[in-house]
Amino acid sequence: FSPSSEDYPHVDFGKHESLTDKINRAIEQNAAAIFFYTPEGHDDTLLINRTSNIFPKDIPIIFFKRSAFEKFKLISDTKFTYEGEVELVTVRDTAQNVIGYLDAGSDTTVIIGAHYDHLGWGGPTSRYRGEGKMIHNGADDNASGVAALIELARKYAHANDKLHYSMLFIAFSGEEAGLLGSSNFAKNMTVDSSKIRMMINMDMIGRLKDQEKGLAILGVGSTGEFTNFFDSLNYQEIKITLSKSVYGASDHTVFTTREIPALHIFTGAHKDYHKPSDDIEKIDAEGIVKVARLVDTLLTHFDRLEKPLIFTKIKDSTKGKHRKKFSVTLGVIPDHISEAQGFKIDGVIEGQPAEKAGMLRGDIIVQMGEIVVNDVYDYMNALSKFKKGDETIIIVKRNNETLELNILFK
Repeated sequence: FSPSSEDYPHVDFGKHESLTDKINRAIEQNAAAIFFYTPEGHDDTLLINRTSNIFPKDIPIIFFKRSAFEKFKLISDTKFTYEGEVELVTVRDTAQNVIGYLDAGSDTTVIIGAHYDHLGWGGPTSRYRGEGKMIHNGADDNASGVAALIELARKYAHANDKLHYSMLFIAFSGEEAGLLGSSNFAKNMTVDSSKIRMMINMDMIGRLKDQEKGLAILGVGSTGEFTNFFDSLNYQEIKITLSKSVYGASDHTVFTTREIPALHIFTGAHKDYHKPSDDIEKIDAEGIVKVARLVDTLLTHFDRLEKPLIFTKIKDSTKGKHRKKFSVTLGVIPDHISEAQGFKIDGVIEGQPAEKAGMLRGDIIVQMGEIVVNDVYDYMNALSKFKKGDETIIIVKRNNETLELNILFK
């Protein structure tokens, strides 16, 4: 029996539809174990989880394919008893950022980055719905950015004696899994973080000719000097659309959260995004060259500009960018590589509820209202319970302190 809002109009079943809710309710009812299986009418696949760290529950939670579940004969009404053991194993994998340092005799550094990972055979963020596995090459996302990164490194390698500031070229790994490579670099920088002048992120720059609005450049609001540069730029080769927004789902975000001016260079989304069809035959190679020339112009200008770049905090709206199941946002950026129990914050967005309540980067959310938060799923589950105008207490751990912060969702 599957109740609906028509049967019980006073009940918001949407608040109880997540796996986290189902698990928590079952545990509250003293379930000994939980079996999830693929329902009829769906592809018989296992649930794939992209989250790096999940806090284990007190009972076994097992995911079956439907075909495997039927072998257990659990769908019948017959009573059954099964015995077994569940072993929790932490699985670690290794990936590498590829870094090239161009020493210009200055301890002030400009970072130029692009991520080189993609989706392999697909995974949870793939938008491919065809039959059979297909490789996702990611020609635009983000071989295009890496191609420009390599060519810029090749050019500047022969001009380091003419540069005022050193350059760090980084091909990040793990971007598609949650900015893992850039987050790790930000926590373990190979240069003095206080002397990073700026960061340029090239993510998806291979579809320029397909974009009516031209090249999108995000993060212009992260320093007034970016605004001054583009206001005075007379660049006829590319149509440019500017955005002040300093946050986004790409590697530049880990730098702006550390108050380092950063730009995201982007030729826009398209129907092949995260599909096997994002391949080389659809790449605008001439467009990549044009974008690389613009980045070269940008780098040259700021290498010759002697004044410092002061990071500017701006109020950044996330309206419309969070999932439809969330009617509110807290305004935080998760720490994707943290192994702490709870939901660790790597950045707080200006003007959002978390910032107004006094939340800081490094805080670990352990409870929202009545809901205990052990991992990202608990956090998302808790966030889905609130609507605009709600007020609640969020408990965070900050170093050796436990704080209660009053949050008003607007």
